[in-house]
Amino acid sequence: MQLVKWQVSFGARYPGSTCHRNFILELAKYIEYKTDEFYKQNFEITLKGKRVLCTNLISVKKAHTNSLYKPLLLGTHFDTRMIADNEKNPELINKPILGANDGASGTAILLHLLDYLKEKQYKRDIYLVLFDAEDVGNIDGYDFAEGARFLADHPVPEIPGQVLILDMVGGKNMILDIDNHIFENQGSLKLANQILTIGINKGFAPFIQNKPHKYKYLICDHYPFLKKGIPAFVLMDIDYPQWHTQRDLPDAIQPESLAMIEEVVWEYLCQFEIDAV
Repeated sequence: MQLVKWQVSFGARYPGSTCHRNFILELAKYIEYKTDEFYKQNFEITLKGKRVLCTNLISVKKAHTNSLYKPLLLGTHFDTRMIADNEKNPELINKPILGANDGASGTAILLHLLDYLKEKQYKRDIYLVLFDAEDVGNIDGYDFAEGARFLADHPVPEIPGQVLILDMVGGKNMILDIDNHIFENQGSLKLANQILTIGINKGFAPFIQNKPHKYKYLICDHYPFLKKGIPAFVLMDIDYPQWHTQRDLPDAIQPESLAMIEEVVWEYLCQFEIDAV
């Protein structure tokens, strides 16, 4: 939760804003000394007629020995949305949001995992990727996940073998959605089953509970990789009531939701530990 609040304290972190550039600088400082390799991948988009610099941040935990596994990419987006298009009040729609869940929740979990990864040795490279320009979807002709699309087209340091994305994973009474795109790719379906089984076996409500229209077609940072045939899955509750509103604030976040998602990701990683039994 402190990492969520730290991010929100910078303000609305949408591409083209001063908060966005300041946050990237501080985020890079936070990550760089905690990882084996660190890359900043710059790209540009055009928003409101101006060229805007965006940056994907890529942390690499190197495998302990030469690995037969292709890298595992754990990713999320850190940028926030420049409009609040789900607001009912017209006066609030064109104001940027702070993105405590939509932007900060997945980022908080990956930042928190950095310290644990430092102490472990793995059989495969693990990439922790913070994507930029995810939340520009339906603005100036862009789709969602522009940063992920750029990395999928220009892999750094190399193309991953699996991709697991976290997005909006901190909401209260969260129930996770299932992306129907996974049924188009057997590797994605296998990855989804592995991740979901961990959560179900732990008895975690977000994984067990049902809701209307749980199965949806989701476009998020996993999608550009899935379209290239790379097994990819997203943990997301897109029915978060504060989604794309001015109410996406830290008080809408449930610490237990963050903890459950992190525990599931951690257990999935454990199978690749050198000393795993």
